[in-house]
Amino acid sequence: MDHKYVTQSVEGYSHALLASAARSFLERSEDAAEEQPNHFALGAMMMCCFALEAYFNQLGHALHERRMLPEIHDIGEFEREAPDKKFRKLIRALDLTLESISLKTVDQFFEFRNRVAHAKPYSREDKSTTWKGAQPLIPSTDPPWAKQARPIEARRFVETMEEVISRMNQASLQKIGQDFPLNVFGGGSQVYCP
Repeated sequence: MDHKYVTQSVEGYSHALLASAARSFLERSEDAAEEQPNHFALGAMMMCCFALEAYFNQLGHALHERRMLPEIHDIGEFEREAPDKKFRKLIRALDLTLESISLKTVDQFFEFRNRVAHAKPYSREDKSTTWKGAQPLIPSTDPPWAKQARPIEARRFVETMEEVISRMNQASLQKIGQDFPLNVFGGGSQVYCP
């Protein structure tokens, strides 16, 4: 019986898994009431931010290997940068022109993520209010950013994330012949040795 040796290689795309999670959270968020803070909407929005940053890191590695990020000497420097700085370096390296709205929107996404992830204590202002009917027994304890965690906003995050990654993938494919699609969770190869 002949023995064959197999070498396998697998490359995973975290951003694709995170984007898939964002879409799943979005679907679940749409089952809830629009006017209430929505944990699934929050999950979708946060996953979008993580997916974008993971994508920026993946693309940054590919461009760094091809010496297309000349200002970065060590890829670790790039990984430690703020996501908005990574984003701007990548679009410059890809000669990609995005509308200013995309730049502003991506900045807003990461500002939201930072408000959630780096939360500071907050206080609720007591307001004198005349109530018709019974007063509410429990005041809202939601943090200020919770008002943004709604299905409509989660949908905007997911659609923008997909658009940004799609546009950057098109540019990446043209510039370096490689892209990192959202619907592929990774690639693998096998080498058979007799």
